Amino acid sequence: MTRPKSSARPLGDVSVNFLRLLIDTAQILGATPDPVLRKYKLGEEALQQPQTRVSIQRYMRIGKELIDLSGRADLGLEMGARMQVTTLGLPGYAAMTANSLEHAIRLAIMYERLASRNQQGSSRYYREQIKDRSRATKSNRRLHGVAQLYSLEPYNEYNHFVVDATLAGWFAIARWLTGRSDIVDYVEVEYPQPDYAQAYRAFFGCPVYFGQARNAVLFSESALDLPSLYKHPLTHLQMLGICDEALTRVQVDMTMAERVSEVIRSRLESGGISLLETADQLVTTPWSLRRQLARENTSFNRLLDEVRRNRAELLAKTTNRSLTQISFELGFANPASFHRARRRWQADE
Repeated sequence: MTRPKSSARPLGDVSVNFLRLLIDTAQILGATPDPVLRKYKLGEEALQQPQTRVSIQRYMRIGKELIDLSGRADLGLEMGARMQVTTLGLPGYAAMTANSLEHAIRLAIMYERLASRNQQGSSRYYREQIKDRSRATKSNRRLHGVAQLYSLEPYNEYNHFVVDATLAGWFAIARWLTGRSDIVDYVEVEYPQPDYAQAYRAFFGCPVYFGQARNAVLFSESALDLPSLYKHPLTHLQMLGICDEALTRVQVDMTMAERVSEVIRSRLESGGISLLETADQLVTTPWSLRRQLARENTSFNRLLDEVRRNRAELLAKTTNRSLTQISFELGFANPASFHRARRRWQADE
């Protein structure tokens, strides 16, 4: 049995709101979570405190035990189906009052850090022109709004439910905001097809493809401009200000090196990221970013190298990807550059 990664290297944490939703869903499915909560020393007082955070390692172990107790491998899918804007906390209210569905999705993902933090990366939203899978003509391409969850490789019985809950949760909230179900063209899931694949397709009401290169919900172009049923411009501006202040407080506790590494991890799989792009995302200048990293005795290139090295080691140990495939996933210009980096890493050991 493959266990989640060692707590010696923290993966991050999630808001107690997600844990409560996991527990409530397990109860609805017939499980009695009390023994699990006692095992992990999670009393009612901790579950009632909005500032409570649960490490991702503990969250995944609790999820696995509740899946075993309920006998429902699709627990995460059921959990996502019950997700509400209130589960997301402040980002949920910012999304709810937004003008359009696309704006709501962007905000929910942009402020994701307020509800969860994962060292493997962060979610992304972007537009993409993709060949229509339903048509045979190669020239036919359609625009989609892509909500993408970061990779959770290596996949095992402890983390499938996290992917399921996140993708299903995005759809559940989008459906509630618009009052429409016909808003997704298809869904992509990184891990292999599970026994409950049909439940996935029934829930989303569209094709779902497993064993893909990413975890993503692809919203149809026609859905992106749909208005939120709960849009409210003045309240929305107020919520944006509150979320910005909260995000600033969170980031104050992080070193610049940690913030840069987080940005690099979130963009690595999309072909890498430059110093300029990182500075733009952190709302600073390349010159200022270099100076701040120097004060912390590091540099952008050193952090990029460290993130690439850690990711390469993980992929080499836990997947069947070739070194050529890994090199492109890590943003190297060509396999030769990756091989040179590997030789340097080995020499440093």
